[in-house]
Amino acid sequence: MFFEFGQYTLHYRRWGHGPRVLLAFHGFGQDAGIWEQLEPSLLPHFTVYAFDHFHHGQSKYPAGSKKDTPLQPEFYTALFNAFLQNNHIDHYWLAGYSLGGKTALFLLRTLSLKPEGILLFAPDGIIESGWYRFVSRTKTGEWLYRHTMKHSGLFFPALKSMQKAGLLAPALYKFVSGNLSTVKKRQLVLDTWRSYALLRGATPETYRIIREGHIQAHIFTGIHDRVLHKNIGPRFAQQSGGTHHSLKAGHDLIRHKTNAALKTVLDKLFPTEA
Repeated sequence: MFFEFGQYTLHYRRWGHGPRVLLAFHGFGQDAGIWEQLEPSLLPHFTVYAFDHFHHGQSKYPAGSKKDTPLQPEFYTALFNAFLQNNHIDHYWLAGYSLGGKTALFLLRTLSLKPEGILLFAPDGIIESGWYRFVSRTKTGEWLYRHTMKHSGLFFPALKSMQKAGLLAPALYKFVSGNLSTVKKRQLVLDTWRSYALLRGATPETYRIIREGHIQAHIFTGIHDRVLHKNIGPRFAQQSGGTHHSLKAGHDLIRHKTNAALKTVLDKLFPTEA
């Protein structure tokens, strides 16, 4: 399904007939279909609207525009305000994995209609890395990234040496090398980072809105995650008053084995639907 806003095309998938709406945002390099893996836990409770991020799936920038043009916060907020209004949605939850976690946190803070709850899975946007800020928001960082990725003959052997020397965790080495293994993938990283650079994740205002609005907030993290900072779960729970769920997993949390933990949480929240 498609939602046209201005010259932008937002692609989304809808499935389920649960009594409440869930707006779901996937991680880098994925598309909306990834959420099908959590159907057993989600569908008794939600009708899911899962979106393709721009540069992923079938969501598209205007023809002729630069792919790394930053999305303006006011525009992105207006896009989803219009989506809610157009689909007559007046109650909803948010969900986000990795990159989608940052998107969900941004929308929680900026949308006119606030969500009833939010489900975060290994989300970006809680503790932001200096490298990400440098590459995505400075011309020098962009130039350095482009230069390094064009001359990758030294970059990947250096990564491998760091991994062998114990300076880079094997899981993080696998994640980085996998996402940068081709020219197309490296370009996608840059386009995505710069496109979403101005959409900030969790801020003090985000936490205030969750607390004062009594928004149900749950964050799931993997104890073996070497991609994100290990303190994102405790920090989010402490600042928001939400609940942290620590799973025996790595960064990849949108997978079938997450269903058991998520089902326990949702069945407790909505016992009459369990």
